Amino acid sequence: MNWLQVRAFTAGLLTGLFLCLGAAAAVIQVMTQRGFTAHVDVDGVAAQVRGQVELQVAELLPQVLASLKQEVPGRVARELTGRLGSASFVLYDVTIRLPPESLAGVQAQIEQMVSEEIQQAIDEVDVASTAAEWGARGERLLASALRAQLRGRRLDVQIHPAYPWPTVPVVLSVR
Repeated sequence: MNWLQVRAFTAGLLTGLFLCLGAAAAVIQVMTQRGFTAHVDVDGVAAQVRGQVELQVAELLPQVLASLKQEVPGRVARELTGRLGSASFVLYDVTIRLPPESLAGVQAQIEQMVSEEIQQAIDEVDVASTAAEWGARGERLLASALRAQLRGRRLDVQIHPAYPWPTVPVVLSVR
């Protein structure tokens, strides 16, 4: 091999190497300026959350309703005792107080009626439809919140965690 061939080979190799390095630098420059666009499937995320909300409500609501059924009679009795402690009525500016025996009977009847109505209302709660309703509401709220928060948001992602540069911008697009 003569000197001219070695020199031509070296010049071609260095030219190719510098062209590749220049192209790589240009690509890195463009990527750090423009970045990527990431598409976020908000409806898919919201649907998954809806399923989880429905499962949790279907699991926990019967427990809460059973707890309420146990607590209702005691709460009704406490409220009525406080409110009917000195029951009386006024007729032509004359205040007539109920005797304690009558007051106890009235209180017992009111307690029974209120407790039975509340118990019946608790028994009529449809857990499946309530879970579906809460899940749908959660899905709508989450989807609208994610759309509002993520649409067009720009995140600067570091290529290497030890170095602050270069960063690549990622713009979020919401579907």
